[in-house]
Amino acid sequence: MSVDLYRQFQLNVQKEKLLTGKDKVVIGISGGVDSMILANLMVRYFQHPEKQIFLAHVNYHLRDNSDDESHLIEEFAKKHNIIAELIDWNKPQNSNSIERQARDFRYNFYEQVATKYGAKKIVLAHHANDQAETILLKLIRGGDWTQFAGMSFIRPTENGSEIIRPLLNISKTNIINYAQLNQIEWVEDQTNFDPDYTARNTIRNLILPEMEKLNNKAVEHISDFGQFITNLESEMLPEMLRRWIKNQIPSQPLKEQQLEDFANLIQNSKKPYGKIELENGVFLKKEKNDIKIHKIKT
Repeated sequence: MSVDLYRQFQLNVQKEKLLTGKDKVVIGISGGVDSMILANLMVRYFQHPEKQIFLAHVNYHLRDNSDDESHLIEEFAKKHNIIAELIDWNKPQNSNSIERQARDFRYNFYEQVATKYGAKKIVLAHHANDQAETILLKLIRGGDWTQFAGMSFIRPTENGSEIIRPLLNISKTNIINYAQLNQIEWVEDQTNFDPDYTARNTIRNLILPEMEKLNNKAVEHISDFGQFITNLESEMLPEMLRRWIKNQIPSQPLKEQQLEDFANLIQNSKKPYGKIELENGVFLKKEKNDIKIHKIKT
């Protein structure tokens, strides 16, 4: 990427409307290179980071250097006069779905920190390689084509906050280069290099490197494919809504503008609730992640 990483970060924030200068944010921070770069970019972005940024870190105690990560984050917070909330995770006795349980614990903790400090944005350091890995995993596992869209720059949560990913189109290589150039310290998670650790690690360490030998822009192209699916789904949404409504109420009159208005409402992460009035006392309702047809009884 020829554009400076911080400039690309700014462009993402502006284009995707991820942040305003007055936002309070929680940064999910692990101590790895991705989240340490994100934290540095956010400190640079905000005029008063000590009042607007809150760090949230989970120590899983699964590796020998887990405490090193916590120490690094505490030192970063101290340097920039930022509040850091750290919590320990006790591995459950039931070893099934450890990765899922750890993820749920982590995201719930982020929400708790956001609520505590009145932050409406949770900022995560997912990048283009993470996106490519996610899309490949979904392709391998199969499913409906709409599931191959991958992660989005912004996603509303059930608690009314938003998860944002300002690095989503930035490659891991550029992140590491930026860290080295700016002498930003991080702790390396050695389990990321073990292909036997998770299916994602297999893709990260074995499959993607081979694909990049075939084309050094493989990660970029896979991420672009995910964005193409997202755009395609967006373009097809009014027609999908038409078929859904006609299946429920075959005789219901519909106008293109009504379908487009409801499609826009569905895609508007800042409006978890809303409704569009149709003819004959019929309403289309959005309630967080659900959509419903409501007909007034006469």
